[in-house]
Amino acid sequence: MREYVNALERSLSPQEVDEARELAISGWQRLQAMPGGVQISGQLAVAVRAGDVEGAVDVLVKNAGYRRMEAVAFVAAFMMVLASGQRVADEAEEADREYRQLISRGLPPINSDEVAMLWTGEAHVACARYQRRSGVSEEDARTMIRLAAKMAAAEGNFPAGTLPH
Repeated sequence: MREYVNALERSLSPQEVDEARELAISGWQRLQAMPGGVQISGQLAVAVRAGDVEGAVDVLVKNAGYRRMEAVAFVAAFMMVLASGQRVADEAEEADREYRQLISRGLPPINSDEVAMLWTGEAHVACARYQRRSGVSEEDARTMIRLAAKMAAAEGNFPAGTLPH
């Protein structure tokens, strides 16, 4: 499923990807609001997670009254949102491991002031502040800030689109 979603995302413009995400969110809310919607959305989620695209489309057509083309569009959008969320979670897990390894090597953790600077798009300021405070190299400071930002994004504490590189 991940390969399919990656290919789908590559074929779309950034605006189309955003529209697909909006479609998935509004479709999910629509499902939740209809009678029996919680059960239908559960069936949909099970089918999508199993990679059963046809089954997911059938759930929407048979149980939620979707037209087939609407159901296909919604399932594709839903798959993109799930895959995107999984990628963020996977990256955060990897970042957490690397962050802990660096701390075990003696680097101090990022503090809340430095994380707050990331919110305002000041990754370079957070990096410089961390480097001054900790006495680490510029490369280590950039790495620590980047890892902290990835973990915060996965926890919903930071907008993923503004991660430092």
